[in-house]
Amino acid sequence: MKLKIVTLNIWRGEIYKEAIKFLMQENADIIFLQEVYDGKDKNLPIPYRLYSFLSEMFPRHFSVFGAQFCDITEYGNIEEGNAIFSRFPIISSKNTFFDVPYSVFNNRLKERFDDNPQAILQAKLKFGEGILNTFCVHGVWGFDGKDNERRFTMAKVIKKETAGVNNTIMAGDFNLVHNTQAVGQIEENLTSVFRNELVSTFNMKYKDNGGYATAAVDMVFVSSNISVLSKNCPQVDVSDHLPLVATLEL
Repeated sequence: MKLKIVTLNIWRGEIYKEAIKFLMQENADIIFLQEVYDGKDKNLPIPYRLYSFLSEMFPRHFSVFGAQFCDITEYGNIEEGNAIFSRFPIISSKNTFFDVPYSVFNNRLKERFDDNPQAILQAKLKFGEGILNTFCVHGVWGFDGKDNERRFTMAKVIKKETAGVNNTIMAGDFNLVHNTQAVGQIEENLTSVFRNELVSTFNMKYKDNGGYATAAVDMVFVSSNISVLSKNCPQVDVSDHLPLVATLEL
């Protein structure tokens, strides 16, 4: 069976109209999103209630949200995290933190983000007569994409969660580059779809640090029983990151 996936750090909905238009055009079976706000008040501006708005925009998809932290915003306390949207029914889900636990703070006032809570959201999907294991990752932030202790911990958690699991797709913003020991550890369980093929997955229209131009931090991994039929990184203006798209076959 073939399926199409998209992963995108949606930048808290800063340019959500363009992002949603792109996602609708791609018409993916599974969508992995990072930096999603989940405000509950229907009167909030759409970016702050992006998860529920996306649920309305994609009524044929099942969905799950995994909070990473609670952001103290001008509109009150609002959770931010990862989300998975799937045409296949969601059997169960689990949100696992890498090390720093869920907490409440004003994210926009922080000068450093390398102590932010980060997590991996897992959703088990009903896929024909079997199960498809999906993981959405927003990785440990840092001032570079290199190895550090928190990123080694992240890799250890990912390895534990994906050990011995077939029919696995993991995607997201890992906040580190591919040629690191941490990614090498993840590849002991899973195959990287893009490997070192991408130069950067940032939209340089919104980035003023030249280092972003050579940082491909968004990635897709699959288990060995999944074939990659096609893959690309569309150069579209839908976020401060670029999306990744892949067609897979099980």
